[in-house]
Amino acid sequence: MRLLGAVRLSRHRGEGDPSTSPDRQDASILAEAKARNGEIVGWARDLDVSAIKLSPFQRPALGEWLSSAKVSQYDGIVWSRLDRAVRSMADLHTLAQWATTNRKVLIFASGPGGSSMSLDMRSGPMDAIPHLIVTILAFAAQMEAQAITERNKDTRAYMRQIGRWSGGMHPYHTKPVQQGNGWQLVENPETAPVMREIIERVLKGESKLSIARDLNSRGIASPREYRVIAMEKEPRAPKAGRVSLDEKSLTIAPDDCGEPVVCKRFPVHADWAVTDGQHVDQDDRLTLPILWNSKTIKEQLTARALLGEVEFQGKAVLDKDGKPVKRCEPLVNRDDWTKLQRVLDDASKPTAKPRTTNAALLLGTVFCAFCGERMYSRNQGKSYGPGRYAYYGCRSSWGYVMTQTKDTKCRAKSVYMDALEAAVERLLMDNVGDLVVLREVVRAGESHRDELESAKAALIDLLERTAGKPEAVQMIYKAQIEAVEARVAHLASLPETEERVELESTGQTYRQVWASAGETERRRLLKESGVRVEVAKAESGELAPALLPSDVDDYPAVSVAVIDGIQLSMLLPRTLAERVSGNPSAKLTFRQRSLIPGMPDRVL
Repeated sequence: MRLLGAVRLSRHRGEGDPSTSPDRQDASILAEAKARNGEIVGWARDLDVSAIKLSPFQRPALGEWLSSAKVSQYDGIVWSRLDRAVRSMADLHTLAQWATTNRKVLIFASGPGGSSMSLDMRSGPMDAIPHLIVTILAFAAQMEAQAITERNKDTRAYMRQIGRWSGGMHPYHTKPVQQGNGWQLVENPETAPVMREIIERVLKGESKLSIARDLNSRGIASPREYRVIAMEKEPRAPKAGRVSLDEKSLTIAPDDCGEPVVCKRFPVHADWAVTDGQHVDQDDRLTLPILWNSKTIKEQLTARALLGEVEFQGKAVLDKDGKPVKRCEPLVNRDDWTKLQRVLDDASKPTAKPRTTNAALLLGTVFCAFCGERMYSRNQGKSYGPGRYAYYGCRSSWGYVMTQTKDTKCRAKSVYMDALEAAVERLLMDNVGDLVVLREVVRAGESHRDELESAKAALIDLLERTAGKPEAVQMIYKAQIEAVEARVAHLASLPETEERVELESTGQTYRQVWASAGETERRRLLKESGVRVEVAKAESGELAPALLPSDVDDYPAVSVAVIDGIQLSMLLPRTLAERVSGNPSAKLTFRQRSLIPGMPDRVL
């Protein structure tokens, strides 16, 4: 009798998985086939496949053998146990109906009581006994599946409470290692440096989108992609051939004219890397890598795993004393965690800073000296070929203000981009080039609100569990409730201090930073320093009146110059002005350095 060996395991982590279950299933199946004078003509191995989530027909390997293309190659299927085949009444009935239709034998090497059992459906629907046995077994299998689900749920809850890893998706910067009979999470030397880099860049003000694009361009695998690679589950072409696509799978028609091969998409949300009708070579990857994006980065940065804490349903899991349960070493301290969450919260608000990806160098720094509008960049001139130049101009002069008329349109003229950027750089270096760059550092206040809310939630949960329960049950929880109550009272009594922002030296001057920085970093430096430049095109010796902001006290230092036919009024915020003058109470002024012949210098 020709037999198909079917192996299934709910959880499996690839070649490095220590489980011996697949090998034991193999041995059991081979022994049963030998006892029945049968021959194993093929294997269906579904590792990391849940029988509760996927029926036999939906599993990658077994589903292919159950299709009409291969059903004639064997007379029966052998599993080591019933639960390796199905976990529900509906699935077993469907499998039995398929076996009846195709005249197959379903064999379980270890059936009820430990002995082997077979359901011979080759007689067709007229034999009622196998179908009665199927009904009884299906009911038992479903009850066992429900019991296993409850046991697994309780086991995971216990694992969370003691800080042990119970399997599944682990934090990106960690990896599981076996310690004794269990598993613990430790820092992953491959991915932890990536997370540290992401944290540092976000704290410096870089956008999540910019970071994601950079990581993708460097070929650094995202958390989901890294897991796929580690599990060695990248969908690859088993044979060379022509592809035909379906919604969730693709079929390869082999070049050697063999049987068509069906390949499932994994993960299911990945995009195909091939198109319908395309030819693929053996071992070509069939899906595109799962890339970094803003959402992925935010998910990683808001996870309490960065603090080494266990999290469940968005909240920290507390121990019997009401303290967060630790599962691994923290990647950041609590101060940096607080800063990180504040930066992420600010970025998600509608008033968050504007997008600066691919923006002009002076966007947000230069303003029109006539009307006060922000100046933008654009190309003017011929629509193609030479003669197109980049300019800065205000929205009003370009006619982008909808409410203006010809009479109210700003009379300012556009300024060459290269000339204006060079002039701003020269004036900036003249005034602050030798100053040391300061950066804002958030000093976290003393706050225990997060811990307090978690402790309160844990107390409410404990009280709800014991409400209306017998006194014996309440006594079990009494000590834990008292400990959490004490924890809540203690946290509520601790002082609260607000976080503060301080300026900290970077150890580099503006000239040094500017010389080594790219355009994006230079733009960020101007924005973070608070520099504002009023610009007008100087013609025939006429100077436009610089439009100071309404709150002049914020800009006590002004430096005016005419450089290459461009009038610039550089306004420096108080923090920079105080450092230039050395006198916090003085309102600093600069001498206008006119480059127009015959125009005298003057003090503003």
